[in-house]
Amino acid sequence: MSKFAIFTIAGDEFGLELDKIFEIIKPQKITHLPNTPRFINGVINLRGTVIPQMDMRKRLNAEPSHQEERILIVKMHEETVGLLVDSVKEIVNIAEKEIASPPFIFKGLKTEYLNGIGKIGNRLIIILNLDSLLTSEEIMLLGNLQSTVSSDESLTDNKEDAEIG
Repeated sequence: MSKFAIFTIAGDEFGLELDKIFEIIKPQKITHLPNTPRFINGVINLRGTVIPQMDMRKRLNAEPSHQEERILIVKMHEETVGLLVDSVKEIVNIAEKEIASPPFIFKGLKTEYLNGIGKIGNRLIIILNLDSLLTSEEIMLLGNLQSTVSSDESLTDNKEDAEIG
């Protein structure tokens, strides 16, 4: 049995293994950057650390609902990234036998983004595969983005603490 954080994107429920999430925070002030992919909103300053923020709604081609937006702080390919989602609902246990392989196409999502479909009663939870959400080029871009922006004193001097959501 594994623990999953359940969050929503455009009304659908998604899950991410809890051990892959360092922190869940409320939205922070964003510094927008030019020449980044459309799904990268910019960077946030989390207690002096510059973190790229990926809008999961844009990444998955979904419409934002702006409910109680949260940012999941995760590590993807050795880079710390904030994943903006519509809301975080709960933490649940899902038994391995309750996770089915993803179908060929599921709600228009690329199957490589998915680890499976979890079943909790009559609910279906789309379990994301963090390692496949970014291409190797996008990973390199995020690494370069973080190191370039981290050297900008105007971002790292402002060390506001984030509220835990």
